[in-house]
Amino acid sequence: MSYMCEVVTAWEQVSPVKNEMVIVTAYPLESWSDVTWQPSANLIPDPNVFVARGDVVSDDTMSAVLADTRFIVLWYEELPAELTTNRRAPVGAKPEKDQKADDKPTAGELGKLVSDLAKSGVTGQALVNVLSTAKTRRQNSAEIAAYLRQSPKAR
Repeated sequence: MSYMCEVVTAWEQVSPVKNEMVIVTAYPLESWSDVTWQPSANLIPDPNVFVARGDVVSDDTMSAVLADTRFIVLWYEELPAELTTNRRAPVGAKPEKDQKADDKPTAGELGKLVSDLAKSGVTGQALVNVLSTAKTRRQNSAEIAAYLRQSPKAR
């Protein structure tokens, strides 16, 4: 199966003139894009995290991303078959349950998200105030991206 997902990841400097997403170096065969759109002047911010959207083409890779403690998976869902006709064949065991973007998180899931974000250095009452079980995972992900977009450059 193929999946679309959004994760919180960090930047790393891979050369004097290039920053790369940690998720890209960890899972280079997948397609990743920065949906936070942080200005270059803010790289590398403090905290050094942002939201990336991924197009993951195998069950094994999605399971690995879910288990990888360097990343916080905000949501993931299987793509419909009609969108995946030209992709590689699925490999491995399918992850247990999608965390669909347009479903609302449970209170426990939201609490874990806030805790995981805090462990990554993303804290603040302003962020906690906008995350909610009344919003979908996609809406909460957009709130996190907007919050991180405003992150000041590390000093």
